[in-house]
Amino acid sequence: MTKQQMLTTEELAERWRVATITIRRWRMDGSGPPYVKLGAGAKSRVVYLLKDIEEWETTHRSTQ
Repeated sequence: MTKQQMLTTEELAERWRVATITIRRWRMDGSGPPYVKLGAGAKSRVVYLLKDIEEWETTHRSTQ
C-alpha cells in the first residue's frame, strides 16, 4: 500500500473542508468512514484508506 492510498485525519478534514475535531468525533461515535489504527498505545496513529473514503462518499451522497 502506498502513502497516496492513505489519508491522515488532517488530510481527510482538508478534503472535506471540515475541522479535524469533526473527523475525530465521527470516528469516536462510529458515524464516519472506516479507518485503520496503526501501532498501539501512545505511538498509534489513524489513517483512512482512499478506497474506503471514496466508497463512503458514494454511499453517503444525498440526492435531495
